[in-house]
Formats: sequence, C-alpha cells, structure tokens
Amino acid sequence: MHQGADTDAWWNAATAADHQGTESESESIHRTYADAIAGATEYLLAHSLPGRQAPA
Repeated sequence: MHQGADTDAWWNAATAADHQGTESESESIHRTYADAIAGATEYLLAHSLPGRQAPA
C-alpha cells in the first residue's frame, strides 16, 4: 500500500502466487486505505495458485 505524499489517495502494488503482478492505475486510485487493501485482495484471490480453492 502506498499513499500519495500530498494527497489522500492510496494505491496498491501486488505480486500474486502465480508470479503475475499489478499496480493500481491512475484511474483506479483508491480514496481510502481499506479500499486499496480490498483491491489488492481481490487481485490476489483471482491469481491464486491452481488447485487451491478461493474463499466463498
């Protein structure tokens, strides 16, 4: 999680178990820390290792 120095914007960068990475694009900067966490969590769950069940 990162916060803009002069803003209230948050963004995330994540590398998943399948070795794919992402970083929030400028159009998906999050207004809160919790929103940034939720965005990263959604990405990580979508890119989990094959054969593992995602939580319901």
